[in-house]
Amino acid sequence: MHNVLLCETKTPFIKENIISTLGSEKVLQPSSEKLTFEPHTSAVALASTKRSAAWGSEKGLLPTAVIYVDGHQGRLKLRCWNTLDKTLRSFWETENISEEQSIISDELSYCEKHFEKTHFRKPCGRYSVSLPFKENIQENVNLGDSRSIASKRLDQLSRLLDRDPILNNLYTKFIEEYLSLDHMEEITNIDDITSEEGFFLPHHGVLRAGNRSRPLIVIFNISQKTDLDISPNDVLCKGGVIQDDLFFIMLRARKHAYFFSCDISHMFRKIEIHPHQRHFQKILWKKGLNEPVQIFKLKTVTYGTTPACYLSTRVL
Repeated sequence: MHNVLLCETKTPFIKENIISTLGSEKVLQPSSEKLTFEPHTSAVALASTKRSAAWGSEKGLLPTAVIYVDGHQGRLKLRCWNTLDKTLRSFWETENISEEQSIISDELSYCEKHFEKTHFRKPCGRYSVSLPFKENIQENVNLGDSRSIASKRLDQLSRLLDRDPILNNLYTKFIEEYLSLDHMEEITNIDDITSEEGFFLPHHGVLRAGNRSRPLIVIFNISQKTDLDISPNDVLCKGGVIQDDLFFIMLRARKHAYFFSCDISHMFRKIEIHPHQRHFQKILWKKGLNEPVQIFKLKTVTYGTTPACYLSTRVL
């Protein structure tokens, strides 16, 4: 409760209209000791006593708001006061770091159960995870024809690489690195080559001028729609954010004399996808404009897939 005290006049109250600066109105009855009204949501106790502002200071009260009273004898000015201990308590409540558990969405709960059931660690130390399809979607879902548009994009890319030797060299090195690190595998079985199951990822490169460590970024477009107007990202769960907020991370860091901040090289590509789901991550590639087309499966978590951030953070 706030105590509202008369601070600029000693004129007796008649029947006055209380008009607060917050827009609330209440009728003040003559000789009432207390009258309660609500500006917005906070209840305020109005004491119709003829005391001055000095009284509030003597009692250790703090000014919090101003209320004006319109009556027959002119406008009177009232000042709201609050106790020092309540003001301090409100301050610490505002500044307090909440320890309440964050609310887990249904999707995140589903992804957590899916991850616990399907992930495992290989003898080499790598983790293998399963892509979390939405609950109403089967893993053998038919996404339609994606090969046609992936083939068109490859032809466009090949013509671009043929005109730009620097870009061609960087792109070829990227593909060779992907293969050498065992992050993708070539499809050689004739049945798998002709199969339309899964999804073919269109891809293109983005040059980053001035970046010596990674001058080229290859983007796999897993949101590309097929002839059925659907993409893999439409049927995959996003998961959710499972790491703490940056604020809490920085607070923990301040407790230590030293801490390190760094990037994890190939973070997503350190995590493998189960073999039976890799046909959703197929790409087309050819070494030259007139070279034959090769088909590859990406074996690891691919940047741009809806659950990529969740899966990589969850494994960490």
